Amino acid sequence: MLVTALSADALAAGLAYGAGGIRLPPASLAAASAVSSLVLGLSLLAGRLAGVSLPAGTVKIFGFLLLALLGIWKLAARSGGKKAEEADKNKDRLVSLPEALALGAALSADSLAAGVGAGALNMPLLPAVAASFAAGAAAFAGGGRLGRALCGRSRDCARVSSGPAERVDPERISGFLLLILAFLKLL
Repeated sequence: MLVTALSADALAAGLAYGAGGIRLPPASLAAASAVSSLVLGLSLLAGRLAGVSLPAGTVKIFGFLLLALLGIWKLAARSGGKKAEEADKNKDRLVSLPEALALGAALSADSLAAGVGAGALNMPLLPAVAASFAAGAAAFAGGGRLGRALCGRSRDCARVSSGPAERVDPERISGFLLLILAFLKLL
């Protein structure tokens, strides 16, 4: 569930790219997903280390609070598609490797907070990182295809006031999933 919630931003970015006619080549897609997965792995380790040094009840509350606060923040914020549009710095409608690394870093802020909270609650490290990479890559690619399909041949669909990037709100979906995960981990 954590990986699904964290992949919502990648889906929003993919939708914005596809709707805007911006291509994300396989190497760029892998780089953006790898950055988010690396941040998740490091934050899971940090959370696990914090969990070892804190009493068991405190760890549970700490993990719950981090995940719940992130979920609430995601319910209030809507920025995944906007980050994607800003990532194509040179406006060539193709995401280069450096642009993909910057996008991955921008989208990994959620991974940092959620990873610390989940790590404190002993979420398995390697399966979470592998699942994060696969889900992130699939969300980027699937979002891009969906954005292109919803917009047809129009290159400026994302800029239209009711384009698919604005109709689909993965930020709220992500927020709800993180809140559910927080409460499940509290039980």
